[in-house]
Amino acid sequence: MEDNQTPLTLKYRPRRFDQVTGNVDAVTVLRGLAATKNPRAILIYGPTGTGKTLLSNIYAHSVVCKGKREFGCEPCGGCGECENWDSTFSGEFGNTSIRQVSAADFTNSDQAINSMISDLDYSWGPFIINEIDRFKNLQSIFLQRLERQIKHSIIFTTTNIEAIDSQFKGRCTIINTHRLDDQQMSDYLRMICKKEGFTADDRMIHRMLEKLAGQDSKGQVRDALNLLEQYFAVNEVNKFN
Repeated sequence: MEDNQTPLTLKYRPRRFDQVTGNVDAVTVLRGLAATKNPRAILIYGPTGTGKTLLSNIYAHSVVCKGKREFGCEPCGGCGECENWDSTFSGEFGNTSIRQVSAADFTNSDQAINSMISDLDYSWGPFIINEIDRFKNLQSIFLQRLERQIKHSIIFTTTNIEAIDSQFKGRCTIINTHRLDDQQMSDYLRMICKKEGFTADDRMIHRMLEKLAGQDSKGQVRDALNLLEQYFAVNEVNKFN
């Protein structure tokens, strides 16, 4: 690998809409929304490993990008906001105006809840709230804010759309994400292998797909990259360059 110190999941994490594999419909909608930069509430749902948080981050960075955005929606990659991508994705806010939280970051204590609501009210930019289905006692509070004009976009993600209040959903642009099908995953695995200098024959790809299915990770890019990393580690001698 060009940089064997960097995990593949980080090395090949998309930072632009046109780098995303699969989820064509979701990407198309988000690109259109990002082009306007108008504040809005977005609810992205789908199974684990379908890129909900990733798409949220690309959208948020497109909205706050200070550089010249390609096609009116692709983050420039060079301004201060774009350069803070990694810290935003990991939840370390640094100099970026994007905030990101998940249910795992909070307890039901009044102090934690009030802190998050305060951050939401005074956020300088887009606010990403993951696992909104687990904030059941807060959905009514969020709903009150969505019923009036919001200053910045709020992007919610969930794996359990059924747990979301119908009124809440009615205030959001709803976007569905999906896992890759076998052909998409095969093409993706071959592309990564080629970039990393490994041969990817049909037998190897078939074994990878079987293993992902056996781990209940079928169609999940993150788990596929972790599996590829293991394969590369034990097959270093098979590199063709």
